[in-house]
Amino acid sequence: MNRVIAAVVLLCVTLSSPVAAGPQSGAGTGALEGVVADSAGGAAPGVVVLIRDEATGYARTLVTAAQGRFAAPGLPVGRYSIEATLQGFATLRQQGVAVSVGGTTTVALTLKPATVSEAV
Repeated sequence: MNRVIAAVVLLCVTLSSPVAAGPQSGAGTGALEGVVADSAGGAAPGVVVLIRDEATGYARTLVTAAQGRFAAPGLPVGRYSIEATLQGFATLRQQGVAVSVGGTTTVALTLKPATVSEAV
């Protein structure tokens, strides 16, 4: 009976360790957050923000909240490109945004009005 209890305890400890939990544990991840504004400095809600790992192609799509803010926690470490799109504005692209282990990278993005050819 004692051997069964010891085996169950060992199994529980092993399964709850960070190594066993893998990527879900947050090991090797960081965060990316930011705010999107229009060229007048006003908040830009409803902006579609595409975050893509430049090396692996891993991508996440977010939409900015009422204050123009977005957050992407739990991203694998790497360099990311960011693309922000909103009808009536030119698409904004930013590359080489670094996400480091346990860190939070903050970006400020400013959308410019689209030209006539971009709005069509």
